[in-house]
Amino acid sequence: NTFMMSAHDVFKSIVNPALKRLVEHISYCSLGCANQGSKYKISATFGRGSADRLRSILKSPLPPTQTAKCALDLAELAEAIQSSNESMLTIRSLGDDGEAT
Repeated sequence: NTFMMSAHDVFKSIVNPALKRLVEHISYCSLGCANQGSKYKISATFGRGSADRLRSILKSPLPPTQTAKCALDLAELAEAIQSSNESMLTIRSLGDDGEAT
């Protein structure tokens, strides 16, 4: 008895969670924390069990020179995520037989 997943199911169960973890990790590495008063929370993706001083450094925003170095990579990541979202919309609009629904 073989279980076949649709492309939409694969994307939803495997690709989407991986993309979400990637975005969370990039956010944490590049920002460290959300702006004060923001409704968004950036969770630590590594260093949780480290000493308080190191956790404090990891949660601090990058200096402007480092942020500038990350800007191009973040822009590329944003493009890749946008492309992924567009692909998901195409997959979702196709039935199991590959035909538009």
